Formats: sequence, structure tokens, C-alpha cells
Amino acid sequence: MKDAIDAFNNGDYTSCIELCTKEIDENKDFVLEARNLRGSLYMLKCQYNECKTDFDFILNNETASNRLKSNTLVKLTALNLQNQQEEEAYANYERAIELDSANEDIYCNRAQVYAMKGMFEKCFNDFEKCIELNSENRIARIQKAFFEYRQFFASMQMYLQATQQSIEQIKDNTEFRNETTKLEKILADNSDVPEALSLY
Repeated sequence: MKDAIDAFNNGDYTSCIELCTKEIDENKDFVLEARNLRGSLYMLKCQYNECKTDFDFILNNETASNRLKSNTLVKLTALNLQNQQEEEAYANYERAIELDSANEDIYCNRAQVYAMKGMFEKCFNDFEKCIELNSENRIARIQKAFFEYRQFFASMQMYLQATQQSIEQIKDNTEFRNETTKLEKILADNSDVPEALSLY
């Protein structure tokens, strides 16, 4: 398995897949790790059937740890989303949480999906959960701050638009214009401040 990891680190993904396959065929000690790595590379190469075969093997294997299974489910959600299977993707996130609720990667990954879908409240909640599990997770902290800023900016734009619309409505209000004209006349004449105040 060391040779497969070395090939991966050197960017030689074709050799990495071959070495993982050798590990699997010879039924050595790191079959699950080999399938995990090979399945991930198949997904990157858009070989989805091969990818799913490796991931399903891990998920159906009784000796696989809950952490490995939950990480595999997170990867599988990417495959679901690429195939426009949103319901299956969200279901796989829930399955991953049931297996390993302390796995910060689940929440960080799902938060990014929520953000792309414009589901910002859920996005923030998942980033907060991720940071709660690991306060050193810089990706989660940076992305949460970015989406908070984005939401604040959007809120400010809405406020400015609403204010501008209110100003335009006031300008178009004949009664308001007439009262303003009266007020301006009274104040210009400086004759009756109490009358001016009464207009308010």
C-alpha cells in the first residue's frame, strides 16, 4: 500500500490505481484503504461505476470502521450531486452523521453544498457544528465568515433598495408635497412656528 500512496503523492494516478488493484487482488492487509483510494481516483476520473463499486464494498464491509464508512459516504454524496440525486446525497449525509457524529468533515462538506443551494441558515449551522468539533478548522472558519459577509452585503442591498423605494414613494405623494410646500412657506415667512409644528 505504501507504493500506491507514494504514487498518489507523486501525482502518478494511473500507477496508483494499478497498485491499489494489486493490493485488492492479492487480498493484502490494506484492502479497504486501497478501495477507498482507488474509488476516490475513479471518481476524479469520472469512472462512476467503478467508483461506486469500491465505495459500496467499504460500506457493506463489517470490518470497516465507522470513520472510514462516514468518509466514504461523504465522497458518495459528491457522486450523488454530480448525477443530480440531491435527495440521496442528503440521505447519505444523515447516514454519515449516524455512523460518526464527531466527524467534522461531514458538516464542512454539507455546509458547502447548502451554500451552493442558497440555504444559508443551514450552511451557517453546519459550519458552526464543524468549528464546535474542531475550532482549528480554518476552511470552515474562513468559509463561514465569507458567507456571513455575503449575507450581510445582500441584506444591506435590500435595505438600500427599500429605502430608495420609500423615498420615491414619498416624492410621488401629492399630499405630502402639498404639506411640505405649506411648511416651507410658513418657515420662510417666519410667521407662525406653532402652525408649522402642527403640520407634524
